[in-house]
Order: sequence, then structure tokens, then C-alpha cells
Amino acid sequence: MSPSSAPSSKKTARKPTARRALAPKHMRAEKAVQAIPVIKHVAPKAHHDLKSATLKAVQTDKRFYYAVGRRKESIVGVRLYFTQPAAFKVNGKDLEQYFSYPLYTALARAPFELTGLEGKVSVVAHANGGGKHGQAVALRLAVSRALVAYNEQLRPTLRAHGYLTRDPRAKERKKYGLKRARRAPQWQKR
Repeated sequence: MSPSSAPSSKKTARKPTARRALAPKHMRAEKAVQAIPVIKHVAPKAHHDLKSATLKAVQTDKRFYYAVGRRKESIVGVRLYFTQPAAFKVNGKDLEQYFSYPLYTALARAPFELTGLEGKVSVVAHANGGGKHGQAVALRLAVSRALVAYNEQLRPTLRAHGYLTRDPRAKERKKYGLKRARRAPQWQKR
């Protein structure tokens, strides 16, 4: 045994080796791999803070904020304008005129009451399909999404109340051999 190949009793520190790129062996070059630059992700700053959104008149750089909400067969597109005087229009009519039932108007206004922006935002909505209740819930979702597009810090508040969750329940399709989705024809023993 030569002295160089004999095991030594002293522990020697390993020399640091260059890391190889994550490529198959046949694609690796024999030369040392150049260092890959590391790109750090920088989170974007919030557009507006919550205090300025709720306490004073909001100044925005965009003309409007747009979002879509859906429920059953209803689809509602919403544009939020931060102009005065504030108005709430659905298909060209006032909210109370379009939804004559007070529960539906309360559903549509709920995100504004929760965030403190009631009377500070003009809403122009286009509702299509479904019934009035489905349109009201779709309108609430669309308004909530548009508010989050305006100010990302409103997301936890709206999420906690369930205003950003799309309700997936819809009418189940009819199956052949049945009268409805699950209703079977009446069966008679004799």
C-alpha cells in the first residue's frame, strides 16, 4: 500500500465542488457549469391601503374596475367607477327598480356595506340569464371581485364572509329513462 492510498486517521475537510445543472448526463458538458443567476420574486405593493379606501374619497389611476360573477345560469358583468354621485345601475335601471325584492338589493349591496365603501362607488352591471336570486348572488360575487381588483387588502374581509366563493350548485342534468335528474317513472307491482 502506498502512503497516499492508505486511510488516514485524521479527518480532512472536503473541497467544495461546483453544482451541476439539472440536465441529463448526456447533455452535460465536461467543462465547469457556469453559475445560473438567481432571480428573486418581489411582491407588488398594494395599490391602496385600507384606510384610504374606507375613510376618504378614493383617487384611482384606472377609469373603472371590471369583474364577472356567475351563479346557476346567471352571468353578471360589473364595472366599478369611483366617481360622484354614486349610482347603482343594473341593465340600465336603478338597483331597487331592477330587484324589487329587498333581499336581492341587500345581497348586491353587502360587499360595500362590509368594506365601508357604500355611497362612494358607482356600479354599472349587466345581468343576463337565470332568475333574480341567481343574478343577485352573481352580482354580489362580481362586485366583490371588482373590489379586490381595486384594493387587494379587502380580500381577507370579503373572503371571511364568503363573498368571493362562487356557489357551484346548479341544476343536475336529466338522465335518459328517468323523468328528471333522479325521478324514476312510477313503478306498479300488479
